[in-house]
Amino acid sequence: MDRVCGEGHRSRSGDHCDECGRPTRPVAVASTTCPTCGRPVHPAAGFCEACWVHQAPTVDSTGDVGLLVAAAGAGALLKPFLDALAASLGGRLGESAAAALSRISVRRRGRDGADLVLDLDPVPSPGHDRATLVELPPDTPAEARRALLALDLTSDAMRGRRLRWDPSARGWSTVDEAGGHSPGWFATVAADRGYYNATVARSAPGVVDAFDFPTRPRPRRIELTAARITIGRSSPTRGGTYDIDLASDPGDPGVSFRHAALLGEPGTWTLVDLGSTNGTRLNDNAAPIPINAPITLHHGDRIHVGVWTTITLTHGR
Repeated sequence: MDRVCGEGHRSRSGDHCDECGRPTRPVAVASTTCPTCGRPVHPAAGFCEACWVHQAPTVDSTGDVGLLVAAAGAGALLKPFLDALAASLGGRLGESAAAALSRISVRRRGRDGADLVLDLDPVPSPGHDRATLVELPPDTPAEARRALLALDLTSDAMRGRRLRWDPSARGWSTVDEAGGHSPGWFATVAADRGYYNATVARSAPGVVDAFDFPTRPRPRRIELTAARITIGRSSPTRGGTYDIDLASDPGDPGVSFRHAALLGEPGTWTLVDLGSTNGTRLNDNAAPIPINAPITLHHGDRIHVGVWTTITLTHGR
Protein backbone atom coordinates (compact mmCIF):
# COMPACT_ATOMS: atom_id res chain seq x y z
CA MET A 1 0.00 0.00 0.00
CA ASP A 2 1.41 3.36 -1.05
CA ARG A 3 0.87 6.63 0.77
CA VAL A 4 0.46 10.12 -0.67
CA CYS A 5 0.78 13.58 0.90
CA GLY A 6 -1.18 16.74 0.14
CA GLU A 7 1.45 17.78 -2.41
CA GLY A 8 0.98 14.54 -4.37
CA HIS A 9 4.35 12.97 -3.43
CA ARG A 10 4.22 9.18 -3.07
CA SER A 11 5.86 7.19 -0.26
CA ARG A 12 5.79 3.52 0.60
CA SER A 13 6.03 3.64 4.39
CA GLY A 14 5.64 5.93 7.39
CA ASP A 15 3.08 8.53 8.31
CA HIS A 16 5.01 11.42 6.75
CA CYS A 17 6.16 12.11 3.20
CA ASP A 18 9.64 10.95 2.19
CA GLU A 19 9.99 14.08 0.03
CA CYS A 20 8.57 17.01 2.02
CA GLY A 21 7.69 15.61 5.47
CA ARG A 22 3.97 16.39 5.30
CA PRO A 23 1.42 13.88 6.69
CA THR A 24 0.39 11.11 4.27
CA ARG A 25 -2.67 8.96 3.68
CA PRO A 26 -2.85 5.44 2.22
CA VAL A 27 -3.62 5.03 -1.48
CA ALA A 28 -3.75 1.88 -3.57
CA VAL A 29 -1.39 1.56 -6.52
CA ALA A 30 -0.91 -1.08 -9.18
CA SER A 31 2.51 -2.46 -10.07
CA THR A 32 3.94 -2.90 -13.56
CA THR A 33 6.41 -5.38 -14.97
CA CYS A 34 9.83 -4.85 -16.51
CA PRO A 35 9.67 -5.34 -20.31
CA THR A 36 13.09 -7.01 -20.25
CA CYS A 37 13.03 -9.50 -17.36
CA GLY A 38 9.32 -9.54 -16.48
CA ARG A 39 9.78 -8.84 -12.78
CA PRO A 40 7.41 -6.49 -10.92
CA VAL A 41 8.46 -2.83 -10.98
CA HIS A 42 6.92 -0.12 -8.83
CA PRO A 43 5.46 2.67 -11.03
CA ALA A 44 7.51 5.28 -9.18
CA ALA A 45 10.78 3.47 -9.94
CA GLY A 46 12.88 4.80 -12.80
CA PHE A 47 14.50 1.44 -13.50
CA CYS A 48 14.17 -2.26 -12.72
CA GLU A 49 15.79 -3.32 -9.45
CA ALA A 50 16.57 -6.75 -10.94
CA CYS A 51 18.25 -5.93 -14.27
CA TRP A 52 18.63 -2.11 -14.11
CA VAL A 53 16.81 -1.51 -17.38
CA HIS A 54 15.29 1.97 -17.51
CA GLN A 55 11.49 1.95 -17.54
CA ALA A 56 11.03 5.02 -19.73
CA PRO A 57 11.07 4.70 -23.54
CA THR A 58 14.69 4.22 -24.60
CA VAL A 59 16.59 5.35 -27.66
CA ASP A 60 18.72 3.38 -30.07
CA SER A 61 22.24 3.78 -28.72
CA THR A 62 25.00 3.15 -31.25
CA GLY A 63 28.58 4.14 -31.94
CA ASP A 64 30.32 5.08 -28.72
CA VAL A 65 28.11 2.77 -26.70
CA GLY A 66 29.80 -0.31 -28.10
CA LEU A 67 33.20 1.24 -27.39
CA LEU A 68 32.20 1.95 -23.81
CA VAL A 69 30.96 -1.59 -23.28
CA ALA A 70 34.28 -2.93 -24.53
CA ALA A 71 36.37 -0.43 -22.58
CA ALA A 72 34.57 -0.69 -19.28
CA GLY A 73 33.85 -4.41 -19.45
CA ALA A 74 30.36 -3.97 -18.04
CA GLY A 75 28.62 -6.10 -20.65
CA ALA A 76 25.09 -5.64 -21.93
CA LEU A 77 23.96 -3.78 -18.82
CA LEU A 78 25.71 -0.63 -20.04
CA LYS A 79 23.40 0.11 -22.97
CA PRO A 80 20.26 0.40 -20.82
CA PHE A 81 22.31 2.41 -18.35
CA LEU A 82 23.28 4.95 -21.02
CA ASP A 83 19.68 5.08 -22.21
CA ALA A 84 18.65 5.81 -18.63
CA LEU A 85 21.36 8.46 -18.24
CA ALA A 86 20.25 10.16 -21.46
CA ALA A 87 16.63 10.13 -20.28
CA SER A 88 17.66 11.64 -16.94
CA LEU A 89 19.76 14.37 -18.57
CA GLY A 90 17.06 15.09 -21.11
CA GLY A 91 14.46 15.56 -18.41
CA ARG A 92 16.67 18.01 -16.52
CA LEU A 93 17.73 19.91 -19.65
CA GLY A 94 14.23 20.03 -21.16
CA GLU A 95 15.11 18.05 -24.27
CA SER A 96 14.54 14.57 -25.68
CA ALA A 97 16.51 11.53 -24.61
CA ALA A 98 17.91 11.28 -28.15
CA ALA A 99 19.18 14.86 -27.98
CA ALA A 100 20.70 14.25 -24.55
CA LEU A 101 22.39 11.08 -25.81
CA SER A 102 24.19 13.15 -28.44
CA ARG A 103 25.86 15.05 -25.58
CA ILE A 104 27.41 11.85 -24.22
CA SER A 105 30.67 10.60 -25.71
CA VAL A 106 33.30 8.15 -24.57
CA ARG A 107 37.04 8.53 -24.09
CA ARG A 108 39.04 5.34 -23.64
CA ARG A 109 41.68 5.12 -20.93
CA GLY A 110 43.25 1.81 -21.93
CA ARG A 111 43.02 -0.83 -19.23
CA ASP A 112 41.72 1.79 -16.80
CA GLY A 113 38.34 1.76 -18.54
CA ALA A 114 36.79 4.92 -19.94
CA ASP A 115 35.52 8.40 -19.22
CA LEU A 116 31.98 9.49 -19.96
CA VAL A 117 32.33 12.96 -21.49
CA LEU A 118 29.20 15.07 -21.00
CA ASP A 119 28.91 18.25 -23.06
CA LEU A 120 26.10 19.95 -21.16
CA ASP A 121 26.79 23.50 -22.39
CA PRO A 122 26.48 23.84 -26.18
CA VAL A 123 27.98 27.34 -25.93
CA PRO A 124 30.64 27.48 -23.17
CA SER A 125 30.17 30.29 -20.68
CA PRO A 126 32.49 31.66 -17.97
CA GLY A 127 32.93 28.98 -15.34
CA HIS A 128 31.49 26.27 -17.60
CA ASP A 129 34.05 25.97 -20.37
CA ARG A 130 34.94 22.32 -19.74
CA ALA A 131 33.03 19.10 -20.22
CA THR A 132 31.96 17.02 -17.24
CA LEU A 133 34.01 13.81 -17.01
CA VAL A 134 32.72 10.68 -15.28
CA GLU A 135 35.35 8.04 -14.58
CA LEU A 136 34.11 4.56 -15.47
CA PRO A 137 36.67 1.86 -14.56
CA PRO A 138 36.17 -1.76 -15.69
CA ASP A 139 34.81 -2.82 -12.29
CA THR A 140 32.17 -0.07 -12.02
CA PRO A 141 29.43 -1.61 -9.83
CA ALA A 142 25.71 -1.46 -10.55
CA GLU A 143 25.32 0.62 -7.38
CA ALA A 144 27.53 3.33 -8.91
CA ARG A 145 25.50 3.44 -12.11
CA ARG A 146 22.27 3.72 -10.14
CA ALA A 147 23.68 6.54 -7.98
CA LEU A 148 24.83 8.39 -11.10
CA LEU A 149 21.27 8.36 -12.46
CA ALA A 150 20.06 10.06 -9.27
CA LEU A 151 22.80 12.72 -9.40
CA ASP A 152 21.92 16.10 -10.91
CA LEU A 153 24.76 16.31 -13.42
CA THR A 154 23.27 19.50 -14.88
CA SER A 155 23.77 21.54 -11.69
CA ASP A 156 26.41 24.26 -11.46
CA ALA A 157 28.18 22.19 -8.81
CA MET A 158 28.68 19.26 -11.21
CA ARG A 159 29.33 20.89 -14.58
CA GLY A 160 32.91 20.99 -15.73
CA ARG A 161 34.15 18.66 -12.98
CA ARG A 162 35.63 15.17 -12.90
CA LEU A 163 33.53 12.65 -10.99
CA ARG A 164 34.91 9.51 -9.39
CA TRP A 165 33.10 6.69 -7.58
CA ASP A 166 34.21 6.36 -3.95
CA PRO A 167 33.58 2.74 -2.83
CA SER A 168 34.15 3.51 0.86
CA ALA A 169 31.66 6.39 0.85
CA ARG A 170 29.43 4.62 -1.68
CA GLY A 171 28.93 7.84 -3.60
CA TRP A 172 30.26 9.96 -6.46
CA SER A 173 32.88 12.54 -5.51
CA THR A 174 34.14 15.55 -7.40
CA VAL A 175 37.91 15.56 -7.87
CA ASP A 176 39.86 18.81 -7.88
CA GLU A 177 43.01 19.45 -9.94
CA ALA A 178 45.15 17.88 -7.23
CA GLY A 179 42.91 14.83 -7.17
CA GLY A 180 41.89 15.12 -3.54
CA HIS A 181 39.81 16.94 -0.95
CA SER A 182 40.41 19.50 1.76
CA PRO A 183 41.52 17.58 4.90
CA GLY A 184 41.08 18.36 8.58
CA TRP A 185 37.42 19.38 8.42
CA PHE A 186 34.55 18.04 10.54
CA ALA A 187 30.77 18.35 10.52
CA THR A 188 28.83 18.20 13.80
CA VAL A 189 25.21 17.21 13.18
CA ALA A 190 22.74 18.08 15.93
CA ALA A 191 19.06 18.72 16.62
CA ASP A 192 19.01 22.45 17.33
CA ARG A 193 16.22 23.78 19.58
CA GLY A 194 16.88 27.39 18.53
CA TYR A 195 16.60 26.57 14.83
CA TYR A 196 13.47 24.49 15.50
CA ASN A 197 11.82 27.47 17.24
CA ALA A 198 12.75 29.73 14.32
CA THR A 199 11.30 27.21 11.85
CA VAL A 200 8.03 27.06 13.80
CA ALA A 201 7.85 30.87 13.94
CA ARG A 202 8.13 31.35 10.18
CA SER A 203 5.80 28.47 9.24
CA ALA A 204 2.02 28.30 9.06
CA PRO A 205 0.30 27.02 12.23
CA GLY A 206 0.03 23.26 12.42
CA VAL A 207 2.73 22.55 9.82
CA VAL A 208 6.10 22.42 11.60
CA ASP A 209 4.82 22.36 15.17
CA ALA A 210 3.10 19.07 14.33
CA PHE A 211 6.57 17.53 14.65
CA ASP A 212 7.81 17.16 18.21
CA PHE A 213 11.41 18.15 18.87
CA PRO A 214 13.52 15.04 19.68
CA THR A 215 13.54 14.23 23.39
CA ARG A 216 17.15 13.06 23.67
CA PRO A 217 19.04 14.17 20.57
CA ARG A 218 22.63 12.97 20.27
CA PRO A 219 25.07 15.09 18.21
CA ARG A 220 27.19 13.30 15.62
CA ARG A 221 30.68 14.41 14.59
CA ILE A 222 31.71 13.33 11.10
CA GLU A 223 35.13 13.78 9.53
CA LEU A 224 34.86 15.03 5.95
CA THR A 225 37.21 12.66 4.14
CA ALA A 226 35.62 12.45 0.67
CA ALA A 227 35.70 15.15 -2.00
CA ARG A 228 31.90 15.26 -1.97
CA ILE A 229 29.72 14.87 1.13
CA THR A 230 26.04 14.23 0.48
CA ILE A 231 23.23 15.35 2.80
CA GLY A 232 19.84 13.66 2.49
CA ARG A 233 17.27 11.31 3.94
CA SER A 234 17.15 7.68 2.86
CA SER A 235 13.79 5.91 2.65
CA PRO A 236 12.38 2.46 1.88
CA THR A 237 10.73 3.98 -1.20
CA ARG A 238 13.74 5.54 -2.89
CA GLY A 239 16.69 4.02 -1.08
CA GLY A 240 19.75 6.20 -1.35
CA THR A 241 22.94 6.36 0.68
CA TYR A 242 24.19 9.62 2.17
CA ASP A 243 27.28 10.67 4.08
CA ILE A 244 25.02 12.68 6.39
CA ASP A 245 21.80 10.65 6.49
CA LEU A 246 19.01 12.37 8.40
CA ALA A 247 16.57 9.48 8.29
CA SER A 248 17.41 8.59 11.90
CA ASP A 249 19.55 9.33 14.97
CA PRO A 250 17.49 11.53 15.11
CA GLY A 251 15.54 11.70 11.88
CA ASP A 252 14.37 15.01 10.45
CA PRO A 253 11.10 14.87 8.46
CA GLY A 254 11.81 18.20 6.76
CA VAL A 255 14.96 17.01 4.98
CA SER A 256 14.56 16.07 1.32
CA PHE A 257 15.58 12.78 -0.26
CA ARG A 258 18.48 14.58 -1.99
CA HIS A 259 18.92 17.77 -0.02
CA ALA A 260 22.40 19.28 -0.30
CA ALA A 261 26.09 18.53 -0.80
CA LEU A 262 29.42 19.74 0.52
CA LEU A 263 32.13 19.97 -2.15
CA GLY A 264 35.79 19.91 -1.20
CA GLU A 265 37.85 22.80 -2.52
CA PRO A 266 41.51 23.69 -1.87
CA GLY A 267 41.55 24.88 1.75
CA THR A 268 37.79 25.03 2.19
CA TRP A 269 34.37 23.59 1.30
CA THR A 270 31.40 24.84 -0.67
CA LEU A 271 27.73 24.19 0.08
CA VAL A 272 25.20 23.43 -2.67
CA ASP A 273 21.45 23.00 -2.28
CA LEU A 274 20.46 20.26 -4.74
CA GLY A 275 16.87 21.42 -5.11
CA SER A 276 15.47 20.59 -1.68
CA THR A 277 11.79 21.13 -0.92
CA ASN A 278 12.23 23.14 2.27
CA GLY A 279 15.50 24.90 1.51
CA THR A 280 18.95 25.16 3.11
CA ARG A 281 19.90 28.09 5.34
CA LEU A 282 23.28 29.36 6.49
CA ASN A 283 24.03 30.84 9.92
CA ASP A 284 21.41 33.43 10.97
CA ASN A 285 20.00 34.07 7.50
CA ALA A 286 16.23 33.52 7.35
CA ALA A 287 16.23 33.17 3.56
CA PRO A 288 17.40 29.88 2.04
CA ILE A 289 20.47 29.81 -0.18
CA PRO A 290 19.88 29.66 -3.96
CA ILE A 291 19.52 26.22 -5.52
CA ASN A 292 22.56 24.82 -7.37
CA ALA A 293 24.69 27.85 -6.48
CA PRO A 294 27.90 26.94 -4.58
CA ILE A 295 28.41 28.95 -1.38
CA THR A 296 31.92 29.12 0.11
CA LEU A 297 32.02 27.99 3.75
CA HIS A 298 34.27 28.95 6.66
CA HIS A 299 35.21 27.50 10.03
CA GLY A 300 32.22 27.75 12.38
CA ASP A 301 29.55 28.14 9.71
CA ARG A 302 26.17 26.60 10.62
CA ILE A 303 24.10 24.87 7.95
CA HIS A 304 20.39 24.56 8.76
CA VAL A 305 18.24 21.92 7.03
CA GLY A 306 14.86 20.36 7.68
CA VAL A 307 12.84 21.13 10.79
CA TRP A 308 15.55 21.17 13.47
CA THR A 309 18.92 20.02 12.10
CA THR A 310 22.04 22.20 12.28
CA ILE A 311 25.33 21.05 10.76
CA THR A 312 28.32 22.99 12.11
CA LEU A 313 31.51 22.98 10.03
CA THR A 314 34.83 23.15 11.88
CA HIS A 315 38.48 22.89 10.85
CA GLY A 316 41.02 21.14 13.06
CA ARG A 317 40.48 18.88 16.02
